[in-house]
Amino acid sequence: MRKLNSIYAVMGSLFIVIFLFVKCENYIFDNEEISLKYLTFSVTSGDQDWSHDGSKIVYNRWVDEHTEVWIVDVITRETWKVRNGFDPTWHPTDNVIAFEDDGEIYTMRSDGTIIQRHTNSHDFDAQPAWNNDGSKITYSVNMENIWIMNSDGTEKKQLTFSSDGVCCWHSFSYDGTQIVYSKSQYQQSENKEIWIMNADGSDKHSIYAPGSGGCGTFQRAWNKDNKIVFARDSKYGNRPCVWIMNADGTEAKVLLDSQSLTYNDPVWDASGENIAVSVGPAIGGNPDKDFGGMICIFEYK
Repeated sequence: MRKLNSIYAVMGSLFIVIFLFVKCENYIFDNEEISLKYLTFSVTSGDQDWSHDGSKIVYNRWVDEHTEVWIVDVITRETWKVRNGFDPTWHPTDNVIAFEDDGEIYTMRSDGTIIQRHTNSHDFDAQPAWNNDGSKITYSVNMENIWIMNSDGTEKKQLTFSSDGVCCWHSFSYDGTQIVYSKSQYQQSENKEIWIMNADGSDKHSIYAPGSGGCGTFQRAWNKDNKIVFARDSKYGNRPCVWIMNADGTEAKVLLDSQSLTYNDPVWDASGENIAVSVGPAIGGNPDKDFGGMICIFEYK
């Protein structure tokens, strides 16, 4: 395993060197040109989210056998470690970040100062996501069911149940009234659909069912124009790419796909005009899990 990890490290380093010379790539899909701006150059990054003012992005870095929360400045590309943790997501109006650590949900200041522990259970609580005004947080329990709580950790309520299938990877709508999420029939299923429900758990219904392959939404998937960005399996094989669709599931189309790269974890900024993604090398196995990616942003109007 150590030898394999060393090989991955060397391959990842070569990949970084290549991209140090190419800080911007252009893609054309359906007559739309997309120009990627690379913010980080470590291929072990991902799970990113924008700050409320769009000036910074919080993200994960996989380091040895643990994960760390980092921040990158969108303008200067300066990066710094905040603390250990996973699944970071930025408050919509404040310098507060919700994240998971050791199977529990916490909030912290952007300098890493812990504010509060929000869950305390024997389950694995992860994937926090804020609503539009920061008063609610949704999270997944054991990567199977979606729960909601007040931002101070009170009034926890289960929204999806075993009868609903495996539900996770969720995001509030821009106005906070609905939640979009990924659903499958069982935990290890490779076939996933995208569903929507009201913020109280009512009116669950499917909006996108590709028929085969995986797809999922992330912390801030829904913008002010009712466009949802999501990841789904690439036509080139077992790797993620980025798609966009209307909030009713219509007009789904690919934004980013490649034979040589993976594109994952797409999230909108507060303006609803810029998207952050993680971009990594597609080199055998499960590239997203093995490598993570580099944090990139692009404008979409």
